[in-house]
Amino acid sequence: MAELRFFNKTFLPTKAENNENISARIDIVNFGPVNADNFAVRFTHLETNRNNTIIINNLEADESIIIRTNFTSPAYGNYSIELDCNNNVSESIESNNYLKFEVINI
Repeated sequence: MAELRFFNKTFLPTKAENNENISARIDIVNFGPVNADNFAVRFTHLETNRNNTIIINNLEADESIIIRTNFTSPAYGNYSIELDCNNNVSESIESNNYLKFEVINI
């Protein structure tokens, strides 16, 4: 089975004003012994339910990929990131596919 995991993450800035751009970057790694094909990564601004979904066609076993996205207006608030949000990839551990972070309003 494939095993998708968050490897590294950067969210800048961590404090923002209205209309300020927030940049999110995550590294995803497939620790499993088989490839992960056709899965989506969803970034969601929870207060407005705005989301950006990025489709990954293939992530080979023991390989990683960097995903980036941006949000604005309002950018502050709570965000979630879901790996394989459509459950297309069979994984040995599904519970590690969710990450949440907050950007503080200044």
